[in-house]
Amino acid sequence: MSRRIGNWARQCVLRAKRIPALRRLLKAPLAAPLLATATKWFPPADPHYENWIAARLHKRRDEYAHATEPGLLSLITPVWNTPPEYLRALATSVLQQSGDQPFEWVVLDNGTTHPETLVVLRNVLARDPRVRLFRSETNQGIVAGMRFCLEQATGRYVVAVDHDDRLDADCLKIVTHHIQRHDYPPLLYSDEDHICGQNRLLPYFKPDWDPVLFLNSAYTAHLGVMDRRLALELDVYGDSDTNSCPDWDAFLRFSMAGHVPVHIPEILYSWRMHAGSTSANMHSKNDVSASHRAMLSRYLNNRGEADRHEIIHSPLFTGTPDWWIRRRHVDPRPLLLVVTTADQHRPPALSAAITGDYPCEETIAIPRAADPAILQDRIANVAAADGLVAFVDDTLAIDNDEWAWEVLGLIERYPDIGMVGGRILDRRQRVMSAGYYRGCGKGLACPDVGRSGDDPGYFHQMWKQRTVDAVSPRFCVFAADFLSGLIRDTQKPPMTLDELGYAAATRAARSGRRVVYSPFLSATSYESHAVEMPSTFEQQLPPGETRYYSAELDRDVSRAYQPAVVEHVEAEIFAQGAM
Repeated sequence: MSRRIGNWARQCVLRAKRIPALRRLLKAPLAAPLLATATKWFPPADPHYENWIAARLHKRRDEYAHATEPGLLSLITPVWNTPPEYLRALATSVLQQSGDQPFEWVVLDNGTTHPETLVVLRNVLARDPRVRLFRSETNQGIVAGMRFCLEQATGRYVVAVDHDDRLDADCLKIVTHHIQRHDYPPLLYSDEDHICGQNRLLPYFKPDWDPVLFLNSAYTAHLGVMDRRLALELDVYGDSDTNSCPDWDAFLRFSMAGHVPVHIPEILYSWRMHAGSTSANMHSKNDVSASHRAMLSRYLNNRGEADRHEIIHSPLFTGTPDWWIRRRHVDPRPLLLVVTTADQHRPPALSAAITGDYPCEETIAIPRAADPAILQDRIANVAAADGLVAFVDDTLAIDNDEWAWEVLGLIERYPDIGMVGGRILDRRQRVMSAGYYRGCGKGLACPDVGRSGDDPGYFHQMWKQRTVDAVSPRFCVFAADFLSGLIRDTQKPPMTLDELGYAAATRAARSGRRVVYSPFLSATSYESHAVEMPSTFEQQLPPGETRYYSAELDRDVSRAYQPAVVEHVEAEIFAQGAM
């Protein structure tokens, strides 16, 4: 039904655009947000993905053993005036789980008043012996309801499930498999997609655990699985100020305590899109921004960094609760600025002024073809002072003067960072270079090349700080100790400055150091060709795939961020089942 409504709505808009008076009306200021909201509520179906997920569900029937374990899992769900058809669909998806995995489902009727919802609670949920149904006469709110369910649960792990979403039939079987396979980790999360009516769409194939992306994107929320005892010790769902981001806050508490989540690389959960959910309407909850601020403020206070950072709305987004933890312009570390040029006989067009009010210890100009070893003594001196080394090509126009402070803040929060880079745009504001991933393209490639600078990218990742495998050496900043060791250990064959990207990717992968992409390092190039990574060091990259670009996504850069092509036999299986 929603597919027919959505198609009808889009056809109405297209036809209205052919009538001059209605076309002018659609251009009115109030029309744009209404149309954008309608598009999110009724997104187009995605037959390719529906084929893909159907084939994947069929294939994984035999991939996961029926490893049951009594007392392992407790699902927890507060319910308040949920549309009955959504609650009934959720109940069906939970109570008809395959694999015979025992579980309990702790459900709190959180002050429901709608008669139709009460009917589902009493006639569907309450009649199943696996459901433990509780009642509160008043709505306690989201986080208090979750806390109540957590305290009532008895399983070793709790699985947070929203009252209007849906699980895949093999969800609990696969969760059990990964808990046992990873020797009972403190917490886990899975991939997810979205559901609109009966349509499955917008799959999110997530990276493995990335604390950099996590701090500015709650990508671990669906499906989240937590050790119940640890959750109680960490006071998960204990802060009413985080009422609209309980799952994000829960994982942040685990992370701050030193626990690393395990990624389940399977889509197990469908987040329902409708007007009352933040999946389609970010303004459906009036305390989202306040909840985010409370959570991020506690993070900074616990780290003792509140005086050096401020939490502000990200300037890259408009009207959404997306945040930037901005480094205040105080207490800089030493910075060596290296300006590179293609022509050793031409003086560089850039100066130390490109760092804004961040002070430079020294500015050096060298040709791109130079061996970075000529800088070793200067870099070693900066490394001794725990400083930074920046490389900026003189064909670039830097888009803002926050970039050095941005890197300092990132390195302070994540001391394992070895290198930070950003995006380079061409004159048409198309991406020439951004984050690179192992296994993409011919070995190490940027899947975002050609994307508009106004495009936030795959689940807004182009506008978010995140861990990658490499960044362009044309505009980057190194932790000086990392760069000093890189140059010291990479003497044969000698490398050029353009080869720093591959060399840094190799060293980071082998030494456990982190390479980070930040959109707040942004520059426009006077050149028109894409910035390629020289391949001299490609063969030195450690074997294996990246952890930050899902194996379920196509590695052909021309199909970046699309589900990997369904195998022919699997496609035939789905086609036959759909007849």
